[in-house]
Amino acid sequence: MDIALLVIGLLAFGGFFYPLIRGLYSYRKAKSLPFPNKTQGFLILGGALGISLGFMLLNLALVLANPSWAEVTAWAEGTVFEGEAVSYGGNLALILIFSFLFALSFVTLWGNFYLHFRKEGFDEKARKLNNWFLYGAIPLAVIFFCLFTSGYGPYLSYPFINGASIGGKSGWLWTTAHDRGATEGGLHVAFYGIFIVFGVFVCYWISDHYFFKKYGKHGILDLIAVVGFLCGIIGARLWYVVGNWDREFANASFDKVFAIWDGGLTILGGAALGILGGVITARLAKPYVDLRWGVDVIVPTILLAQAIGRTGNFFNCEVYGQVVSVDGWRFLPNWLLAQMGMNGGSGHLAPGLIHVPLFLIEAAVSICGFFVLYVVIGKLLAKWRRPGDLAGCYFIWYGVVRAIMEPLRDSAYNMGTDNAWSVVNSLAYILIGVAIVLFFHLFDDFRKRKDGTPSSIASAFFLLVSLFLPLAVSLTATEGTNTFLMGYVGYDIIFSGKAPADLAAWVLALLALLLSLASIGIRYWKKEAPFYKYFLYGAGLLAVISAALLFFATGNGGIEEVPGATKDEVNFNVSYGFAIMAILLLVSLVPSASILIADIMKAREGKKALAEGPEGTAETSSQPSEEERDKPSEAKGGDED
Repeated sequence: MDIALLVIGLLAFGGFFYPLIRGLYSYRKAKSLPFPNKTQGFLILGGALGISLGFMLLNLALVLANPSWAEVTAWAEGTVFEGEAVSYGGNLALILIFSFLFALSFVTLWGNFYLHFRKEGFDEKARKLNNWFLYGAIPLAVIFFCLFTSGYGPYLSYPFINGASIGGKSGWLWTTAHDRGATEGGLHVAFYGIFIVFGVFVCYWISDHYFFKKYGKHGILDLIAVVGFLCGIIGARLWYVVGNWDREFANASFDKVFAIWDGGLTILGGAALGILGGVITARLAKPYVDLRWGVDVIVPTILLAQAIGRTGNFFNCEVYGQVVSVDGWRFLPNWLLAQMGMNGGSGHLAPGLIHVPLFLIEAAVSICGFFVLYVVIGKLLAKWRRPGDLAGCYFIWYGVVRAIMEPLRDSAYNMGTDNAWSVVNSLAYILIGVAIVLFFHLFDDFRKRKDGTPSSIASAFFLLVSLFLPLAVSLTATEGTNTFLMGYVGYDIIFSGKAPADLAAWVLALLALLLSLASIGIRYWKKEAPFYKYFLYGAGLLAVISAALLFFATGNGGIEEVPGATKDEVNFNVSYGFAIMAILLLVSLVPSASILIADIMKAREGKKALAEGPEGTAETSSQPSEEERDKPSEAKGGDED
């Protein structure tokens, strides 16, 4: 019976794809039709229902192929739901009803996604209807997936498979979080890596669509995506190694630095270096691309890639939240909670306890962030938005999310010797985002009005705030690993007489503030005086030197006695307050950089104008360059066919 259902299900599931695709393609090509005609509608609806029926039959065949499931009356020992009753009939109903509805909602989502990006000829009513089906199918697909898969929960093994090992100690092996040692010497294909690659493809597909609409050509992002992905992997690993050097790498062989197959990638470093690598590649290889427009298209999609990549943490049993009772989380699928009841690769938590599913929370918030950036900031606030702002807002959004979520982590998965590395990186992300948004606004305002007063005020503001940062606890003395003994305010270190680098950094920051204030005064004293900019440039230079001194200063600031210490050896960690102060000093450089770059661009434009003839045509050659011949024409839309 199960074999017959399997064959029928496969035939229905695979066979009905043809009418569905044929109907969608025919409707997409008919540019004059805002809605499908009867034939197209019959093919689309019939194909969707046939695929859904086939998927339901496949699930029924799977259940019937496992008759032992009917004998399971309670959850297995050691799981989070240990001893709780299991209803075979109820689970079968969940699987059949909601597998059909999930397949139907997913096909609806996929079909409307395809039409949304490829169909032309939509009128306003048809476009709204497409959006309703597209965005309405997303939550329905998620809900139905959770419901139908919950029927399988009591019959699954935990932890879940997280990859496959080929040719290792055990030959071919489906691996879990418990089998990491068995993968040595072989090729390990991890689901984590598959999810990361799939996330990159999602970024590419969405971005390539918008590039096609603007430039009328696919494939512009091919090289940019490859370089950005490789830089992202390097940055993710590099930042993890730097943050966990003392905990994992200082006393290990150097080749462990490259062992990314054992885990150890951080999104914060990967996204930053990936974006930087992509921007440089675009500037060198595709100089005709509007970079500010391009980063606004591409960078927000990274949130979707991060949401997809976080699923790999779920299968790897890593990056957990704190241990809590399962009772407040029972609205989630039972299989997800059972996986969260795993204690990494070392067994189960006690029944009734789970780790907070941070991977799921971060994935959901990242998806919400994508829509906030594209819809709220990109469209509803378009009047106040400048090109490049969405890229900056990505850093702000993700930095805020991580700053809130990092304290919720299980401390075993924090980074840094004092478990605060990720929090500081999150704050750095926020400041980087603020710096990007600030730069583009000041740059455009200066180019438009030639008034540098806003830049001087912004520089003075960040310098003033940075001088208050040492009021935070800037040195923590710890006994062992995390035992808090005593915290010192940063000014205790600066003026201890034994921290010359920190004192010099503070003095330079104060001088930079005075120069910024002087540039403001000059603007109000004599508006046409151009030399105010040199005071601002000087403030920026001093800020850079001050930040460098803070970053590279080491030691305990000369404080030798630690009240409350009971051991001879006490570890001193220079506060992250100084690190954030240094980042603020670098942000204060942004306003002066906006004026400097605007002046440089103005000078280049003036030289270019002089190099051209009196009628605006270049004197050197009337033939287009090779770059101009290869440049795709801009287009509002169009079909590549």
